[in-house]
Amino acid sequence: MFSIDSDRCRGLGLFLGTVPEIMSIIDLIEESDKQFIALKRIVGRLPVAIVLNMVIANSLISYFLTGKGEDYWSEFADYLARMKNHLKNADCEDMLKIHREFLKISKYNRLSLQNKYSRLEKYYFSQICRKIMNEPFRYTNDLSHLTRELERITGSRSTSKTIVFASKMYWYVCKIVGKNVRGDIDMPIDRRNAFITISSGIIRGCNDSIEECVSALISSKYSSLARRVWRIIRQYSGIPLYRLDALTWNMAPHIRYSRSPDEALTRFCEDFSRVCNKHRDLIKQIILELGRIIFEPIHIEK
Repeated sequence: MFSIDSDRCRGLGLFLGTVPEIMSIIDLIEESDKQFIALKRIVGRLPVAIVLNMVIANSLISYFLTGKGEDYWSEFADYLARMKNHLKNADCEDMLKIHREFLKISKYNRLSLQNKYSRLEKYYFSQICRKIMNEPFRYTNDLSHLTRELERITGSRSTSKTIVFASKMYWYVCKIVGKNVRGDIDMPIDRRNAFITISSGIIRGCNDSIEECVSALISSKYSSLARRVWRIIRQYSGIPLYRLDALTWNMAPHIRYSRSPDEALTRFCEDFSRVCNKHRDLIKQIILELGRIIFEPIHIEK
């Protein structure tokens, strides 16, 4: 069904890699992410090793939510802030008990709780938790090392959405405290990034509706192809995928649910005013590239 458009991959990768101030744009998008903002509320109020461990563990159970992800993470951050006196000297077992209590009262994480309790136990009883307690930034030299260790303890693939998300949230905490991270992880192929994979034209073969093609692309049959395509983009752009994900994931709904690139630009700027105040013209170009199949031959008005 799907095939890689090598020329388009090269073109998009080179475009992204040569956009002036692309990393400044990504920085601003990340810092406007409500999940990032939620983490900022607890970093500094608790020991960083405890924050990192509880953020990783919470990422591993961030699925089947009964509300928006940003609302869930805000709820989680508020809970940790209330529990700071109990967490300041906590060990991995203490964190497990507190995390389980949070799930009992969470408004947004109420489904499949037995499986999630099991995941929490696997994490907090693992060597990863203890390693981070002793050396919080041990994975900053190679972020993929964290995904491989999470794969081993959970039994999920390192490319699974929750494991990739856990590594990205580890990066967010590191960024908040000013720590650089090296290495990379695969692009998470959720519905948003699957849409951008199609709308940007880096794969061909979508002969059905966008909705049907997105559903096919996130399936086990084709998701590996989508990840491979984004590795090619990384090769030509030089942008780590855990950073590029902030751009694609946050632009996807504005492109997908707009009738024109002008509307997509307006919608994006409503959510990310700081980005558009500094880089509006560049955002115009990026929208056209990521939405090429959707908006071609429409052009953004000057």
